[in-house]
Amino acid sequence: MKAEAILYASRGVDVSIIAEMVERTERTVQEWLAEWQATRMCSVLTGHAGNQNAAKLTRAQKEEPKAVLAQTPSQTGVHAEFWDIPAIRDVVKILFDVEYQSDSPPARSRPASSAAP
Repeated sequence: MKAEAILYASRGVDVSIIAEMVERTERTVQEWLAEWQATRMCSVLTGHAGNQNAAKLTRAQKEEPKAVLAQTPSQTGVHAEFWDIPAIRDVVKILFDVEYQSDSPPARSRPASSAAP
């Protein structure tokens, strides 16, 4: 994704368009481009195999919520009909005092395509 953004920028595509294409904020894309100018290929090859270097929880900690999620939300005291992202986020916050956030813009809903009669 980062390499794609750098390639588009090298071809003169506007940062706002690149951000939309790679589903990141303009600020993130600008940071990627600045890193590219400073360190070239090192900025693209991060070494984050499986993205574990950016993880806030250890692999062992990631196993703990599985026991909670094996139950229904109501069995665990969560006021939700089913497990959804906000409910899971709450479990992680309660268990580990960690909050995950994305710098990606929220997903846009796409209009349903109408079928021809």
